[in-house]
Amino acid sequence: SSQFAHSTVTEPSNPVTHWAWDFGDGTTDSAQAPLHLYSSGGTYTVTLSISTPYCSGMATAQVTVSPKPVAAITADPTGGCAPLAVTFGNASTGAANYIWHFGDGGTDNAPAPTHTYMNPGNADSVYTAMLVAGTVSGCSDTAFVPITVSPMVLAQFSNDAVPGCAPLAVQFTNTSIGAVGFHWDFGDGVTGTGVSPSHVYVNNTPLIQTVTVTLTATAAAGCVSTAHQAITIYPSPHFALTAQPLPGCAPLNVVFPPVLGAVGYQWDFGDGSTGSGATPTHTYLNPTDSTEHFAVKLSATNAFGCTDSTTAVVTVYPIPSAAFTIDAVSGCHPLAANLHDQSIGGTS
Repeated sequence: SSQFAHSTVTEPSNPVTHWAWDFGDGTTDSAQAPLHLYSSGGTYTVTLSISTPYCSGMATAQVTVSPKPVAAITADPTGGCAPLAVTFGNASTGAANYIWHFGDGGTDNAPAPTHTYMNPGNADSVYTAMLVAGTVSGCSDTAFVPITVSPMVLAQFSNDAVPGCAPLAVQFTNTSIGAVGFHWDFGDGVTGTGVSPSHVYVNNTPLIQTVTVTLTATAAAGCVSTAHQAITIYPSPHFALTAQPLPGCAPLNVVFPPVLGAVGYQWDFGDGSTGSGATPTHTYLNPTDSTEHFAVKLSATNAFGCTDSTTAVVTVYPIPSAAFTIDAVSGCHPLAANLHDQSIGGTS
């Protein structure tokens, strides 16, 4: 709009009594100092005709009206999870400068800026982004677009695992923020949906295994975040024990061969004796008159410090004692004598 005022000078005895304004756009006014609103841009010739009781006069002036700009904006996306990066598009016409107010206190003067929205709360926040599109002459127009930002979700967790021997029990503690659903991938083909689950790892290979645990946390608005951690599992030893030789008579010398994969040995020979070493030799006695069975136990450790126990049985026969009696030790020929076997432990 334009405020008009005349600057006519007359004698006090001959004051202006009539004003006739022609604004050049087909409208007129008779006020002394009218306010006129031009509906479109352009250059207009304004004519003022005045009259006094004795005289009349006319004056013209040029008025240039700049076209009003039209502000138009787009946003992509218009909603999502924090941190939400929004790219604003500017389809304004007739503007030479721009002022953006993003609704969260942020501003920008770029034609088409990108802005990142945050939401530290636990409910959706709606921000109204506003563009003020202006001309060099000060004309302006505004446009608005709402942006809905859901709370941020952050997946995070800890575990109590240290590199250890299988079976390795691990407790996971979920410290995620803003999530309502959880999916666990334990890295060994097993999954779960608990909040803070526990899991037992096995390793039947001869090598160290390292698995990656993945937690996927989901917010109520569908936002997703993931976190990863590595778990190291040492192989579980499975030792087997054999004793040489096969069952035999006391005193029986038995050589125990090395066990594949073992680096530390603790022997219990089953007769009250113990020992160490990879290939011990032990002598078994049997002072009884019956067969003895000795349960040998080996507790062995592999290179990773993992322990397993295995057993074997050593069978020891008693030492035979040969003895007999005869009921006639002298007499005339032919001499009939009866022999009686008094041997102990013999079978033939």
